[in-house]
Amino acid sequence: SSGDGLRFAKEQKIKVTDVTPSLVPMVTKEEYIPEMQGLSLKNVELKLLQKGKTVYKEFGEMLFTHFGVSGPLVLTASARCGKRLSKGEMQAFIDLKPALSLEQLDHRLIREFQENPKKQLATIMGSLLPSKMIDPFLGIVALDSRKMACETSKGERAAIAGLLKAFPFTVTGLRGFEEAIITKG
Repeated sequence: SSGDGLRFAKEQKIKVTDVTPSLVPMVTKEEYIPEMQGLSLKNVELKLLQKGKTVYKEFGEMLFTHFGVSGPLVLTASARCGKRLSKGEMQAFIDLKPALSLEQLDHRLIREFQENPKKQLATIMGSLLPSKMIDPFLGIVALDSRKMACETSKGERAAIAGLLKAFPFTVTGLRGFEEAIITKG
């Protein structure tokens, strides 16, 4: 839409009620999100927080784009909490392994590291993450992808497990056209 309808309505003194785009993708702040453009995630949990309060939490599928995130999970989130963005950014977290507790995930990492002590982290992470996500993921925890599993400390392993349960990004807005609902009087 060019917005002409909204302008015409205002010129005719028709009351116009502003609305927020709904069922649209979300725009993110971090530079690592576009690096994963085209990557689709299935069976993940998305949680959105604003000022420390959870405003959305749901399980499903999502997609990384050149500007942020999209997919069924994100579109539903935009419909439920899009207006809240006028009050400021939202912190978002993806639980990449929602079927596993943090403890179960740590045990899996220990097993992977013990069975493959001479393999690089990038290779081991390939059994846990899509390949397009490995470099941005290891960048967030500040680990060299060439580091050997046997060289990884307990603290580094905990950071990996924590990030698998809460992969972060910031939602700054919605990607949609500005629209309005026109009402009489």
